[in-house]
Amino acid sequence: TPGPWTMDIATGKVYDDAQGTHIATMAPTCVTGTWEANASLIVAAPEMAALLRDVADHFEDTDSPLGLRAFALLARIEGAA
Repeated sequence: TPGPWTMDIATGKVYDDAQGTHIATMAPTCVTGTWEANASLIVAAPEMAALLRDVADHFEDTDSPLGLRAFALLARIEGAA
């Protein structure tokens, strides 16, 4: 689901901003701040994936280790690896 995403702090639910689609619910844990940190990471996922795509595209025609790692990670994210 494309981003941006946001989290409702009261419920721990993560939503797609454009459609209001429920993406995930973060279960509270006994460690204060853990679910909030995990939710923040999930909310940032679409932006991180877009940045990773930009890095991969920048190195597309090179043998750069960074580009190769970016392509490999994108393959994992997209289910191709």
